Amino acid sequence: MKFKTAIACLSIGLMSALLAITTPLLAQESIPSFLTNPALSEEDNQILAKVTSQEGIPTSPELKSQVDEFVELEGFGSIAYRKPLKSSSNTVTPFVLFHNIYGGVSHRNLRELLSNLDKTRAPVYILDLPGIGRSSKPKTTYTLEKIDRFVDEFLAEVVHEPANVIAEGITSLSALKVAAEQPHLFKSLVIISPNGISNLESPPTEAENQIYQQLFQTDDAATWVNLFIPDFLRLFDIASISQPSFLEKNGDTLVEERLIQRPNIEQRWLSYAFIFGQLFRSFEEASQNIQIPVLAIFGADYKSIPPFGNSNNPPIEPERTQQFRQIRPEFKYLEIPQASGLVAREQPEAVTKAIVEFSCGGNCRNRRRSN
Repeated sequence: MKFKTAIACLSIGLMSALLAITTPLLAQESIPSFLTNPALSEEDNQILAKVTSQEGIPTSPELKSQVDEFVELEGFGSIAYRKPLKSSSNTVTPFVLFHNIYGGVSHRNLRELLSNLDKTRAPVYILDLPGIGRSSKPKTTYTLEKIDRFVDEFLAEVVHEPANVIAEGITSLSALKVAAEQPHLFKSLVIISPNGISNLESPPTEAENQIYQQLFQTDDAATWVNLFIPDFLRLFDIASISQPSFLEKNGDTLVEERLIQRPNIEQRWLSYAFIFGQLFRSFEEASQNIQIPVLAIFGADYKSIPPFGNSNNPPIEPERTQQFRQIRPEFKYLEIPQASGLVAREQPEAVTKAIVEFSCGGNCRNRRRSN
């Protein structure tokens, strides 16, 4: 497994476990045994029993699905999204939120940001990416080129006007690419915890491809289901959250949020593509020829991630703001204190404030759209 891919996954949580633990196993070209026969505690089984439908029914009210509209997009099927609230201003440029890609993710990953932006009365769209949540999930090999095309189509066919686009993690690499090629679809772009410096920047290794093809050709679903072990998930929230007090208050809800997708087994195809290197692009390539305003937001308190398995391995260092700045000094950059990789979860108010000031000049209520 490529070291850079391990960094990316460890920095965002759930899939970090698979990559770190399977690093020595990938060379054997076999599925790790802990994923086919996981050890579950009594507490694990009690939590898992809460999710019973295709998209599990959450017990926490804040995890209720926000997507209630569906649109057919050519090549992607039915896409679940939420329109702007009726109370939003029709004189304000809309925001469009594109969530990150990893196991158990959905539009809920940006739910705090959605709630805060709604309070500004700006029109806000949020959605499940193709292959995720309540959107169609065809069995296909997902690539960033496909995600590019989706971002393009959603903005053109659903939003219908230049938008303030917000994209997180690996999805920011697609948003950047589309912004360079279709700038008329954007008024501004905010990327949150982007990738593409030392991870996700090059094609998969032969070992990654072999494991991916094994999963794909055998129609493997057990590996997906067995990833969702509550204690397993908690370990990697610790690596993605800087403040212990935040985890004490929100840790169980974060675990439940991802468990909602456990029975949604068709979501595995996009996640397998991510885990095994099918999604790749460098930040330098993605950000070429950008003409629109771009703000990149990072947590200021990234932690080194302790090694797994062999204790002789060095800690894994996150990508730093300065690395991105060296490539695109013309972009605007912001580090938010008391936050790590999941900065929009830990500090949603600070992230919202930065977005509003950057996109709306600090006032999204009265600012006229400039189409």
